[in-house]
Amino acid sequence: MESCEDSIAQVAACVRRFRADFKEHTELELRLGTYTDGQFCPGVSKDVFNDLERDLQDAAVLTADPGWMEHTDFHYTTARNETARTRVEYDTENIELNTTHTIKTTRQNVIFRRTDGGDEAFRIAVATETPLEDPPGSCMPTHVRIKQRKRFVDVRNGSVVWSYELSKTWSACSRNAVEHKQHTTEPAYEVECELSDCGRAYVARHSDEQIARSLLMKGNLLLGEDPDTVLEMCDASEAGRPPAKRARARGRRQT
Repeated sequence: MESCEDSIAQVAACVRRFRADFKEHTELELRLGTYTDGQFCPGVSKDVFNDLERDLQDAAVLTADPGWMEHTDFHYTTARNETARTRVEYDTENIELNTTHTIKTTRQNVIFRRTDGGDEAFRIAVATETPLEDPPGSCMPTHVRIKQRKRFVDVRNGSVVWSYELSKTWSACSRNAVEHKQHTTEPAYEVECELSDCGRAYVARHSDEQIARSLLMKGNLLLGEDPDTVLEMCDASEAGRPPAKRARARGRRQT
């Protein structure tokens, strides 16, 4: 049986990795989704997405983007067999296209799921986004995604500490196919929370365990659980190491 301390310890290990790898464009994020048959799939229902948008919009401590921003991601494999992403964004203020090329690698993650038999879950992950210095002149995309996103940020002393991102996404194997899907199908609805901590003041003032508790609390609240509910820890893994064995958590609800 997993305890609250076990869960905190696993998440604190992710926080330590984030702290140590900061200079390598590292991000620490929480993503909502489902966990079935040993697999995590990001995304929530439209109703949950709309409820969360209202909740975040009404939160007095958060500052919302004025509207939805759109970009297109092209995923492909480089000549060195690396999975890369080229992101194209339209800058409406300067009337220009911005293009970035990165390689994203997940270093460590842990997944938690409801204890009431449902498959709703969240994943906390540490990943590095390394700039691709020599992108190919042309490539054959393996996956193309259009994403419309809206951010809600928690600003403290002039710096963004936490950011919440709601996204509507369409995916396909080519640009033409994904643009067709955008106009003819419902999007996938995705929810993320990231420790941005632009000035690094938050990490400097808080221990790994304190940040881990905050992440778990945020995950519970986004799932609609009580803040101190202990969820089932389904999977915990680190790059180069196998996933931990699944174990049932000790659930607890406040009345």
